[in-house]
Amino acid sequence: MGCHTWFYKKSKRTIEEAREIFIDEAKKNIKLHHEVMLEPDEYWEDSGFTKEDSEIWCKVVERQIQIVEKGLCNVAVYNKQPEISFMTESGFFIEHEGYHDLFRKGGYPDIKLYSLEETLEYINDEENNCRVFENTVERLEEFWKECPDGAIEFG
Repeated sequence: MGCHTWFYKKSKRTIEEAREIFIDEAKKNIKLHHEVMLEPDEYWEDSGFTKEDSEIWCKVVERQIQIVEKGLCNVAVYNKQPEISFMTESGFFIEHEGYHDLFRKGGYPDIKLYSLEETLEYINDEENNCRVFENTVERLEEFWKECPDGAIEFG
């Protein structure tokens, strides 16, 4: 039935930490790209991706690093973190392990839920066509107690 419910906790990661992670990953990708292009294999030959293309891609990533080092593009920095995540006006969220599909939803709404009260109101509204399970309410109470500044998203 319908889409999944994903549970998120608010990250304590600062923008400075997120920038560092972004830059480290970008540098690793550039290094890997250079190493791969030194020894082209069938994949690269078949892909049509040339050494020139690789050099251009590396320059683009190097420019992204410079922009991030200047403190720009903070939303993009958070959106490029390694965890499944999203950013809203209220902060950066990462997936919470252990909570998933405590209820199911028909359709794919583009909304987020930010409290137990809001969640219960949503699943109890018959128009929202939610399917609950035997322990849904208890598990929702656990989640919101553990993550009072968390979020639920559909997808």
